[in-house]
Amino acid sequence: MDGELPSHFADRVGYAYSSNLNKDRKKEYGQYFTPIKIADYMSSLCTKLNETVLNILDPGCGTGTLSCSLVEFLAQKSTILNEINLTSYELDANLLPYTNKVFEYLAVWIKKEYPYIIFHYKIINNDFILDNQSTFDEATFFTPNETSKRFDIIISNPPYFKISKSDERATIASSIVH
Repeated sequence: MDGELPSHFADRVGYAYSSNLNKDRKKEYGQYFTPIKIADYMSSLCTKLNETVLNILDPGCGTGTLSCSLVEFLAQKSTILNEINLTSYELDANLLPYTNKVFEYLAVWIKKEYPYIIFHYKIINNDFILDNQSTFDEATFFTPNETSKRFDIIISNPPYFKISKSDERATIASSIVH
């Protein structure tokens, strides 16, 4: 580690990855990775600083810039945090080795800078909406129940592509997205 923050590492990895992609592939996956300033701003809005354990969801993680920025913010600002569990989704299988490298870097950074915080991460190679169809019911979407995984924080910048009304994801989320 050379002192580089994980979010900055993630940003560099994202830039390197996307510079090798053609426009059509970027468009297909909506891959326009969140800039550091936006990620840091979004993270600064988090108010969950009085928890000892946090479960975080990033439903479209890309190279993990948003997740890294959020974890950095929480580690720096919370005085009682001792465990972070990050669940992230990424649809592009070609991007997964890069994302995994970023989260490995984040894990090493946390262990070095904040050794009292236990950090776990999981990357799921699937579409978040398709993988969680049952949670997109208007009656239960914002109400945790015993059968659904509970997350304390969801950080997301949606993919940048249009979805037609006939797309399966649009149909699944139709009760909460109009």
